[in-house]
Amino acid sequence: MKILIAEDSPTVRRVVAARLAADGYAVIEAADGEEALALAQSEQPDLLILDKVMPKLDGFEVVRALREDPRTRAMPIVMLTDRTGEDDVLGGLQLGVEEYMPKGTARVRSWASPNTWPVCPACPSPAAAASAPSCWPSRLRRLAICVAASASGSRS
Repeated sequence: MKILIAEDSPTVRRVVAARLAADGYAVIEAADGEEALALAQSEQPDLLILDKVMPKLDGFEVVRALREDPRTRAMPIVMLTDRTGEDDVLGGLQLGVEEYMPKGTARVRSWASPNTWPVCPACPSPAAAASAPSCWPSRLRRLAICVAASASGSRS
């Protein structure tokens, strides 16, 4: 699974990338919104983890552009950001991001076993959710919480 991390803070980006790489994910990194948009279109990652406030293009501008492009319209996006105001959260969700995760607020949970993963209605069991590449609700929730927990110690 290939994941693009778009985050302007090198510290947060490195922490999240290291955590994901240690879990076996292929990681691509972008330092600004313009680079994130270009990489999302060219690399077609399985997931985009996106900060809201970045140079060149902000996260919402990136989401709008991706949702308008038929090639990237269905790309799952997790916003991982310090912007936690109601307008920010609702704005992200209205644009169609799958998760809006404030940095530093996620509880650390143990995800060592697929049996602890949340289950979506489409999957018959946690083990099925763990191995179902199309089970985005379960996989995104697990990944978003893990990523938010990793980033909580490295806020920017």
